[in-house]
Amino acid sequence: MKLDFKLYKHIEELVSIDLKNHKNQEWYQYSYNLYLNHKLESIDDFWKIVAFAYSWMPTIPTIHYEKLKGKENLLFLELKKLQQNKGDIDWLFKALTPVINNSVVGTSKTLHFIAPDVIPIYDSRVITAWSRIFKTNRSLRLQYIPGGEISKVLFYTVKMNEWLTECLKHNPNLKLRNLELMLYYYGGK
Repeated sequence: MKLDFKLYKHIEELVSIDLKNHKNQEWYQYSYNLYLNHKLESIDDFWKIVAFAYSWMPTIPTIHYEKLKGKENLLFLELKKLQQNKGDIDWLFKALTPVINNSVVGTSKTLHFIAPDVIPIYDSRVITAWSRIFKTNRSLRLQYIPGGEISKVLFYTVKMNEWLTECLKHNPNLKLRNLELMLYYYGGK
């Protein structure tokens, strides 16, 4: 399997009923749009977005504010750059994962709400889908990515953006969220 439009269409077809039902989940749709449109004018707004991300997770996070001591201004600047698709994604994941519950999942959801066109949501269901799809393609298997969970989410983020770029050649209306949702439902089967 390779990251191309043919693969997208194949998986989209497999989860077409789930994707159709997803559009009818009013609270999910409402909250998603609310979170995406939330302002980011201060570091306090960032912490609200973290809370939004964790409202979609079955846990209350442990936040290690002390790990950001002295980096708050740099963090805020990088988050603002990320909103413009110019942020240092590598630095953000490495700086924030230990702070936000030591969770790449929580960090990816938070960063997705800030930059949905750049950061896909990374969770157990998309990991399951990715692993299932690429079980015979060692170069795309997450389990073979060295460096731990942060390296895996960074690899996944790069590959998802590459896949989107390829798919946009065939459907200019696709968003990163379309690919991620498709994987989410495929991973749940």
